[in-house]
Amino acid sequence: MQNFLIVELGRAAELGLPAQALLAWAGSHLIGQVTDPGYNPYLVGQYVVPDRKKGPPPAYFKTWAEVMTAWAPQKLTTTEITYWPAPVNYFTEARAAAALTARLPGGDKAWNAFNSMIAAKTAETKQAINWGVDPSWAIIPRTR
Repeated sequence: MQNFLIVELGRAAELGLPAQALLAWAGSHLIGQVTDPGYNPYLVGQYVVPDRKKGPPPAYFKTWAEVMTAWAPQKLTTTEITYWPAPVNYFTEARAAAALTARLPGGDKAWNAFNSMIAAKTAETKQAINWGVDPSWAIIPRTR
């Protein structure tokens, strides 16, 4: 759901509404997931993200590497993109959010990481995303 919020904040900022600060704050979450070397970027396509350590006392994670400790062992190295190659899934929705954060610090690296993950999955499965089926999330960054 956070990625839907990022898309909306990004669009609001594009329209000139005062959403840039919130976009930068929410967008840094997505950018961190995809670019932090201590985190598996494929997990951006999961519906949930662990946010708190088990107690006592429970505490919020402070780094993406800490978040990795909360995932099940099979998720640590996954390269799964759920519902591949469907154009509508949590991964492609996160990619759309990344397009709207591309001008934030590290946003270009996140955008490039999404392109690399899609290229790798396409090569692995010999199936590309067919954006013509449903182009809802076929959003690319503005170049200006």
